[in-house]
Amino acid sequence: MHCTPCAFQSFVISSLMMLVASTSFAAHPLITEDTGTVGAGGFQLEVTRDQVSQTSGGISLRETSFSAVLSYGLRSNLDLVLAHSEVSVEERSDGLETASRGLADAEIAAKWRIYEQDQWSIALRPSLSLPTGDKNEGLGAGHSIPSLFAIATREHGPWNVHLHLGLTYDCKAPQGERESITHASLAATLQANEKWVLVADVSRESSLDSNQDAAIASAVVGAIFSPVNYFDIDLGYRSGLNDQSPDDVVLLGIAVRWSKKSRRNFRRL
Repeated sequence: MHCTPCAFQSFVISSLMMLVASTSFAAHPLITEDTGTVGAGGFQLEVTRDQVSQTSGGISLRETSFSAVLSYGLRSNLDLVLAHSEVSVEERSDGLETASRGLADAEIAAKWRIYEQDQWSIALRPSLSLPTGDKNEGLGAGHSIPSLFAIATREHGPWNVHLHLGLTYDCKAPQGERESITHASLAATLQANEKWVLVADVSRESSLDSNQDAAIASAVVGAIFSPVNYFDIDLGYRSGLNDQSPDDVVLLGIAVRWSKKSRRNFRRL
């Protein structure tokens, strides 16, 4: 892949924005969503750190996002989700180094499980980004953008398989960027024992660049460790499958769950 410095930085920042968005709708470190909800009156807080590395044409970028995702169960099958991220970008080129840091766009979403029968379940996830990021720094769109995702989960013993399809539509997309961004991903998880879950997924998402036909394609492998039933620690690695994707992404996160009836569990952490 050969890019001018400006085009390359735009490419990687666009990829990072997709990574930040994906953090708000997946069980970290996965990109793919599942149909599970936290339950009526339940809460879940996820805090994640994702680091992107990319090198091309003598330009090296390292981008780090810190994200917080709070889910609240309005009903047993309906969650309200709020997500926000802080992003830092460091670029090195010809011995020179530049850096920027700031908030990305926030997101408000709902996850509604509309079907559940035997081993199958289906959910819808509408969302709306909020223009909290600095558009001039490439950290936000400058306006709200709606999305709609459909999720299917199949449970089979220790194995779960999840399919995630979605569309993001930006009617105010700048010239040179796509209005419609499609997403497709597939994940599998294996409950290895009471405390460990092994995870993997593959994803494909349209490039923001309307002149680029190739999609952003990547794969993730990782694990989730649950020392107790209300606390998770996760670690993952995401690798680009083509030139449109970031080379390497290291994924770290924790998740805490509690409810109004069991706040003492949260206080003990």
